[in-house]
Amino acid sequence: MVDFLVHHRFHVAVSLDGDQANHDRNRIGPLRRGSFDGAMSGLRKFRDRHPSYSLLHLAATVDWATDLYAIEEFFTKHSWLPKLQRVGLVFNRDTQYYEQFSAEQRRRFRSQLADLNRRYRDAVVGATAPSPFQSALFETAHFSVVCRSRHGNLVSPLLGPAGKCAPGTKIAVDVDGHFDICERVNGSRHIGDIDSGLDIDEVGAVLRDYSRGVGGACAACPITRLCSQCLATTNAGRGFRLQGGECERMIGTTARLLQDTVSILEEAPDAFRKFSFIDPVVRFLNS
Repeated sequence: MVDFLVHHRFHVAVSLDGDQANHDRNRIGPLRRGSFDGAMSGLRKFRDRHPSYSLLHLAATVDWATDLYAIEEFFTKHSWLPKLQRVGLVFNRDTQYYEQFSAEQRRRFRSQLADLNRRYRDAVVGATAPSPFQSALFETAHFSVVCRSRHGNLVSPLLGPAGKCAPGTKIAVDVDGHFDICERVNGSRHIGDIDSGLDIDEVGAVLRDYSRGVGGACAACPITRLCSQCLATTNAGRGFRLQGGECERMIGTTARLLQDTVSILEEAPDAFRKFSFIDPVVRFLNS
C-alpha cells in the first residue's frame, strides 16, 4: 500500500494527536483500544521504507482537555516523524462535544495557548526557530494574513468571498459510497456517489441554499478577504446559516490577528519570509 502511494505521489496526511495519552483519548477503535501504537508503527515502517518521501505529513487535533505542553514535547522529541503540517481544534459545528469540558479545563487550555503564542512570537522576532508544534499551531493564521487574497481574487465566483470552495472542488466519500462536500460537513447533503458521480442538480441546490442563508451578509463586511467561513462552518441541519453573533466574533478575531501579525513584522520584517510549516515541495508565484 505504501509503495502504491509513493509511486503515484499521493499527498498523505496522518492524524497523530501528539503523545499517547492525548492521542488515545479520542483516536480509538471499535474495541475501545487506542490507535497510538499502530499509528507510530505505521509511520516508522513508512519512513524506513521510503525515508526521503516528502509528501508525508502529520495533522494533530486538539480540544480543551489537551495538554499542549505534552504535545509540544512529544513532537520536539520525535524528530524522525514527518513534518507536522496543521494543528486544529475538534470541529465545533453541529455538535455538543464541547459541553463535556469543565471551566478549569478551558482555563488551562487558554493559558497554555497564550504562553505558547508568546514563546512563538519571541522566537520569530528573535530570528530563532520556534518548535515544530508552535509553527504548525500559529503560522497558518499568520499565513492567511500575509498571503491573503487581494481585491477581486474570489476563490469561487459561485459562492462569494466567504464560500472558499464550490461543492465538488473537494470530495469526501463516506462508508456507503456517498459524496459529501468535504470531510467537515455533517453528512446531510450528499452531492453524488461512487456509481453515478456528481449530482449537478444537488450541487446547484446547495449553492442556492448557501447563497440564501449566508451570502447576503458578506457585501458590507470589512474582512471578506480574510474570512474563514465556508460551507462546512455554516452547515446546520440540511441548510446553511451563520450562528448568532458569528460575524461580529469573526471580525474581532481577525482584527486581533492583523494586529498580532503586523506587530511582529514591525519588529522583524523578514519573520514570515519562509513559513516553516509549509513543505518545501509547495511552490508559490514569486509575484
